[in-house]
Amino acid sequence: LGHGHSKSNGGITFADGSKLGSDHQLRHHLNHRTAADDEDDEDDADSIEESKFCTLPRHGPNAFTIRQARFSKGNGAKALGFSIVGGKDSPKGSMGIYVKTIYPNGQAAEKGTLQAGDEILSVNGKAFQGLSHQEAINVFKAIKTGEVVILIGRRNNRRKLETPSPTDSGTGTAPPSTTGSPTNTITCNDE
Repeated sequence: LGHGHSKSNGGITFADGSKLGSDHQLRHHLNHRTAADDEDDEDDADSIEESKFCTLPRHGPNAFTIRQARFSKGNGAKALGFSIVGGKDSPKGSMGIYVKTIYPNGQAAEKGTLQAGDEILSVNGKAFQGLSHQEAINVFKAIKTGEVVILIGRRNNRRKLETPSPTDSGTGTAPPSTTGSPTNTITCNDE
């Protein structure tokens, strides 16, 4: 039923404790909903969708940033230059696919668009949700030449977002440029 309702043998009980006992009362309630009621329901649906979408571990208030990283394979291009972990068959339980290591001489290190801990959401439009570790590796191996477009999710602490620092994680280097990398920030429910 949604909308903060639960159905019992004696009608419908709302989250606020009020009840509707008959079909006539229910039809009247549904026909007299306000725009504010609909907005509340849309907010609830958005929260549910964000919660399902965000597979990264939740430890405190964070924002989930979606970014795009572009690389090339073949024609003398350097290696992509990163390793991955995770998958539905992970020893730690079913999880997404994450960037584990950025190797210093690969494209990922040169471009600076990936970071260890980024979740790989898709590669060239192929969703990574529910893939095993080997299936994820096979997606990368199947791309012999051409562009590799990786959609990633990155958790950023909200405090860091509110107070930008000239250094990245205390390394003393400026954060990598994301010019040309579209980003969207959504807030995940941290329950």
